Amino acid sequence: MNKFEKIWVTKEGKTDEILRDLKLVLQKNLADKIFLRQKNLSPSEYEKLANSVLALAKNKCELVIYNHAKIATTLKLNLHFSYENFIKFDKNELKNFKFGVSVHSLSDALQAQKFGASYVMAGHIFASLSHKSQEPRGLEFLKHIVLNLQIPVYAIGGINSQNIELIKSSGAKAACMMRGIFT
Repeated sequence: MNKFEKIWVTKEGKTDEILRDLKLVLQKNLADKIFLRQKNLSPSEYEKLANSVLALAKNKCELVIYNHAKIATTLKLNLHFSYENFIKFDKNELKNFKFGVSVHSLSDALQAQKFGASYVMAGHIFASLSHKSQEPRGLEFLKHIVLNLQIPVYAIGGINSQNIELIKSSGAKAACMMRGIFT
């Protein structure tokens, strides 16, 4: 990956809201990738939504599946794990995937790298509505992860148009945004 990427991470919501937001993301060319992070859907509902996203996104944006290895295999897409699901996943099966992992510490990041992650998503960097009660980890945390890994580091958490340049200058290869992609 040579260029800095913008990644839209879908927030929990109704399918019609996600598809409406997706149309805006695609129309305005706001993202290079979409991480379909719907935690509360059944596997069949998730797969149906993923197929709808693929139909709309066509070749405009890469779709990444969140935690659903079987669906990623079926749809021939890349996979992203929460750290909790990554730890539980059979490490022998990881060789079948191009995957990334959400991390919240250097030790998490090193573990993901050791088992073949293509990238890690480190966060949360800035204050975020998704983590209102938790202190952000900040830019020094992000820089520390970047300096200690040989794989790309993506940043997440409170990123928007006002602070994205700070993410770029930290050495991160991508900014992952939920609401901030629309600012």
